[in-house]
Amino acid sequence: MDRVHSSLYKSLAVVALVVGACTTSQSAPTSTPVPTAATGAAATAGSASPSPTFVDETPAALPSDAPEPTPTPASSLESTPTPSAASTVALKPPTGWTASRQVGTATQCISVTAGIDAAGRFHVAAECSGSIRYYFSSDGGRSWTARVFAHAANRDELDPRIGFQGNVVYVAYTRIIPDGGCSGTRGEPVGVFFRSRTLPNGAWSASTQIGSAGDTLGSFQVDRGILHAAVTARDLSSYYVKVDGTVAHRYLISHSSMSAPSLRIGSDGHARIAYATWRDGIRYGVFTGSAFATSKVTGSIEEDDDPVLALDAANHAHVVWTRYEPAACGRFPVGTYHASNASGAWKAERITKDVGDTSIQVDGKTGRIHVLVGSQAGLRYFTAAPGGTWTRTTVASTKDVISPALRLDPATGKLLGVYIDPFETSRRIYSFTTT
Repeated sequence: MDRVHSSLYKSLAVVALVVGACTTSQSAPTSTPVPTAATGAAATAGSASPSPTFVDETPAALPSDAPEPTPTPASSLESTPTPSAASTVALKPPTGWTASRQVGTATQCISVTAGIDAAGRFHVAAECSGSIRYYFSSDGGRSWTARVFAHAANRDELDPRIGFQGNVVYVAYTRIIPDGGCSGTRGEPVGVFFRSRTLPNGAWSASTQIGSAGDTLGSFQVDRGILHAAVTARDLSSYYVKVDGTVAHRYLISHSSMSAPSLRIGSDGHARIAYATWRDGIRYGVFTGSAFATSKVTGSIEEDDDPVLALDAANHAHVVWTRYEPAACGRFPVGTYHASNASGAWKAERITKDVGDTSIQVDGKTGRIHVLVGSQAGLRYFTAAPGGTWTRTTVASTKDVISPALRLDPATGKLLGVYIDPFETSRRIYSFTTT
């Protein structure tokens, strides 16, 4: 297996190979005014010269924030219709986990993400049939309400990410001009956009562009009122975009990253990144205010890829990735690895021979590490105490799960997982939680 789901459903830029010479120099940041979410205007920031204002709001067929059809009518965004019996997968769940429940009615879903707000409410965003679907649950995932984000005509939106700032939820995503795969990708990137709303009953803002025209989104987080994103530009270089108020700053991360870096914001407000390079394995970096100070994750090798980053309460890094070996037709995945610098030096180890898309969370209170792997053997959950032995549970028997995402409620320690079942012809979204 050659990580078909990862290579197809991640940011568009990873489809191509970076074959040019690598450079480690950091470019100076630039600043460009950016509208607030309330304005609905679009803006960009470039590392060399500012891009022109980019307006891409031709009305599409869907009305703005059109509700997705549901079996039970919903009178408002906060209504909680009773899910139908068919929305629960008829499988006995493992001890400690609920059965998987269908989220919404959307089909042909490709990527999904999740979030838990400060009040413990669940949020899910997914790309289904080229549009972003947003789902909200205030009863622990037993029922969901939904919205479809309208977008410009002849545009698709994909790879959503969720962020929170107080009682405001943000959904960021990449917009493209679809070409039916004629270019070898899904289409030409337009840029990265976001919407936001105030919880629990606020209306969604209009879409606002951040970054430069042609960017694709990798990671997104909101912290202290600042929007943080890791993006890939048209030339496949990766950048850190920081939107502080009405000004956007753009900093070069790497000319040789294999995909958009995984980004997290520490309790000190500084960004951390993990990314894979073609020649140096996995690298980890901390933002200094003008650039990233990076170093190799000891124990990683040249064939390692697809890193996902999490931070513990002391801002120590925890990175999971897939290891590959060269094969006759490209490369072959051979295991899932974890490394942390919590001890003061990097310690890397193989979690499992299972391979697939991964997600990681670290409990800030206990330090316990939680990892999801969508493997051929099913959706596998791995956990370990700091320095302890990994244990494994199969939480869903579906194989080759697409886009698993795991989230932890820091107040309760409860886990929320979401995934897409790729072997259903409808490719629906499912969720499960710890009991």
